[in-house]
Order: sequence, then C-alpha cells, then structure tokens
Amino acid sequence: MKALVFHARAWNFPGKDGSPVIGNAVSYLEDMLPATDPNEAGLAPMSVTAEDAALAEVLKAKLPALFDIEIGRRAGKLGKPASFLTRAKFLQSVPVEALLGASK
Repeated sequence: MKALVFHARAWNFPGKDGSPVIGNAVSYLEDMLPATDPNEAGLAPMSVTAEDAALAEVLKAKLPALFDIEIGRRAGKLGKPASFLTRAKFLQSVPVEALLGASK
C-alpha cells in the first residue's frame, strides 16, 4: 500500500537498570478515507515499529516521502495484535517546505 511517511526515529539508550532500551517508530498517513465523524476531520496519522531493514530504507530518504509499504502483525503485549512495518520501498520525496513556508 502507498503511505506518506513523515517521521521516523530509532533509539538506543541505557535504561534505569543499565539494560539497553532499543526501539523505533515510523509515523505515516495511509491511503484511507478521511474521517466522517462530525467531531473529527482529515486523515489520522498512524505510528508503528519497524523491522531493521524497513527502518533503514525509511531513514535513507528525505522525509516526508511517499513509500510503498507492507505492514505485518504479530502478538504484542498481553497477546493483543500489534502492527509493524516489514517493508518500505521509496517512491518519491514530498517537498512540504514550500507549502509550510519553511526555508533551509
């Protein structure tokens, strides 16, 4: 599916007990219908963890960018389903700087 990835971050730091805390998050918008509830508008951003290879592909791109992605599922905390990014193929950067008035 196509998705607009607008942020990705990996972390690795020592926890309170000294053991490593390692993780990542990828935030994106997917090609779904906008909200139709009268108290909601627009597209809801999603956030998932990513497999190492998928995260590496996202971090190589100039974000925000359009990707062809695959999302997998596995058992998460307390057996609840958890989604994660399994593949990300870069399609094109999306230059929002001009829309937002940001300069470099």
